Amino acid sequence: MKVMFFTLLLGLATPLFSVFAGSSSANQLQVMDDGILALNQRLELIKKAKKSIEVEYFIYSIDPVGRIFTQALLDKAREGVKVRVLVDKSAPVFELKPFYVLGMKNSLPEDKRENIEVKYFNPTMILQFYSTQFRNHRKLLVIDDEFAVTGGRNIADEYFDLNPEYNFLDRDVLLTGPLAKEMRETFDLFWDAKYAKDAKLPKEPKLSDFHCNHADRSCNGATKKQKFRMAMRRYEKNLNKGLDYVTPNADDAVLLDGIQREGERLNKGSQEVTCNETYFYTDTPGKKSRNQLLKNEIAKLIAETNEKIVVESPYFVLYSKTHNEMTELLDKKVKLTVLTNSLYSTDAVYVAAVFNAMAATYVQEGMQAYIYRGKSPIEWGGVSEEAHEGIWGIHSKSATFDDKHTFIGTYNVDPRSRNLNFEMGIVCKNNPELAKLVTSHIQKRIDGAVKLNNKGKPEDGSKLLFDTSFGKKALYWGLMIPSHIFK
Repeated sequence: MKVMFFTLLLGLATPLFSVFAGSSSANQLQVMDDGILALNQRLELIKKAKKSIEVEYFIYSIDPVGRIFTQALLDKAREGVKVRVLVDKSAPVFELKPFYVLGMKNSLPEDKRENIEVKYFNPTMILQFYSTQFRNHRKLLVIDDEFAVTGGRNIADEYFDLNPEYNFLDRDVLLTGPLAKEMRETFDLFWDAKYAKDAKLPKEPKLSDFHCNHADRSCNGATKKQKFRMAMRRYEKNLNKGLDYVTPNADDAVLLDGIQREGERLNKGSQEVTCNETYFYTDTPGKKSRNQLLKNEIAKLIAETNEKIVVESPYFVLYSKTHNEMTELLDKKVKLTVLTNSLYSTDAVYVAAVFNAMAATYVQEGMQAYIYRGKSPIEWGGVSEEAHEGIWGIHSKSATFDDKHTFIGTYNVDPRSRNLNFEMGIVCKNNPELAKLVTSHIQKRIDGAVKLNNKGKPEDGSKLLFDTSFGKKALYWGLMIPSHIFK
């Protein structure tokens, strides 16, 4: 039994997209767990660009990371590099408003302004609720068709270990090789899709834009001038915001220096792996198709597994079909280990409510379930000490299969990623070196987690809702009632 509330909340609906698959080829892969490393590598790649840069993210924030990332893109646009930015326009998280784009354009010499273009994906009005559910959750940076970065990170402080209150433990992969070009070609599919719209830049108001309504006898020339002046003040205020966003300042310089120093240190200890069977899978905009290769490829990897699967996902929400698939897997005596968020560490309370309602069942069926404690990594390599003391949550979307196949991408274990969002990911097959590396990274995070017993409670005797604020608990308990009824 299902109700509309959970259908809409968790995305149990029919998708409106088809799927594209990349080809197999040898590529170099660098796994990036540290946020500072992941940010510095992005900035260094942008510096290398000679011809083109493609940027595609679900979230693009107006914060220190957004500032320095945007400024790096503009530096290349001034040099003549073509820069295209595609940002999903999901109302709850959308920040890159048109006046920031106008600031980006106006910061460039007039003959260079065409070198940077910005589009919004699916800018549907919030009242069109069904249409707004189809979000572009892909995360991609491509440089000159030679380098590509994908994984769980968006462009915001909390994805790069820099938010003083809450940060994500995430994972990206930097790919160097021929597959980067195919990844860029999928960017083109989204860029050219009818769902992608140019950012409509605000225009400077003119007095002639304002007219009196004939029915309003109080309206006169003075009234029109007053309306014009008010509109002009709003325009100038927003324009100054946009220009300030793209203009480097002393704080940006200090942050960049810290990122570069720490990023270079972390890069020296990072490992690059050659994968001879590298595959790229992505959903593409369009009507539903039987060729949903991303989720089908994941299902195929699961079905072919004989011994063990290790999963790290911020959300772990199964519905009847995926629950049955998991049960079949466990019946084969495959060891399934899952690391996800606790209520304390999650950024989505309703997901914790759904998972905790089912946790006992999952463990009884054979799954080894771990929930993250929310503390900073044991091996801290950050720039911000405030971030070190804040709350940390799992955000990586990764899995390894039989210690030889690896998936790193944007796909969460939940109905939204399976049925609604446009997702993407890299699969490296028959490479024990990479699989064991990623498994070891997940294990380090498991060391900071709590294992659940067959009652869905922490095995160490601690409370399930440890360290959680009263407000978060209240929302959680409100959601637990329908979670138990409709599980």
